[in-house]
Amino acid sequence: MRPISTLLCAALLAGLAACERAPAWIEVDEVKSLYSFASGAQRDANEIVRRIDQARATCDEALTLHFGEPLRFDRLDLPGELLLTVGIALGEGGPERVELAIRAELEDGATVHVAQDVPMRPDPGETWVEVERELAFADRVKALELTVRPPRTTPELEGFVVVLRPRVRYRRAVPAPSGEPRRQVVLVTLDTFRADALGCYGNEVVRT
Repeated sequence: MRPISTLLCAALLAGLAACERAPAWIEVDEVKSLYSFASGAQRDANEIVRRIDQARATCDEALTLHFGEPLRFDRLDLPGELLLTVGIALGEGGPERVELAIRAELEDGATVHVAQDVPMRPDPGETWVEVERELAFADRVKALELTVRPPRTTPELEGFVVVLRPRVRYRRAVPAPSGEPRRQVVLVTLDTFRADALGCYGNEVVRT
């Protein structure tokens, strides 16, 4: 049988964990209005459009870009904790891997670059690969720029890429106030107490 102090500590820790649970992700409203493109965006690319008929039929947003051509989210003012979700589709004969480059412009003027290698292996029945990436920056984010590049082994490779349903979500740094005053909790723990060393269990020397 576990000492009552152990059970009490476990219950208190579980309660604290529930109180400190991270807030939910919140989707950026009207995200389509935040898109801006390089001059060549949305070119007619028949060889890739044929490959993503299924994607276009099931996706409300599919943007055709050249390799290395940026997709930019402007006019942001978000906390530094973001969740980026984007689908990537290539034309027939495209490379087996691509690089997703993310460039963030922060409120303090700093620019942060993040790159992720993406294997182009769609799930069965799908024609694109979905990438989900959590991002944590030290300051508020004012703009994001996404660029899909060919693999570093063949940087000169040319081609088209389709970016599907780009989504940006954010998480508040602290949970929104509930309207009630926050209750402070002080947790005091004591370790290595056996039941037979506690007065409440019959020990005549130790008083608890």
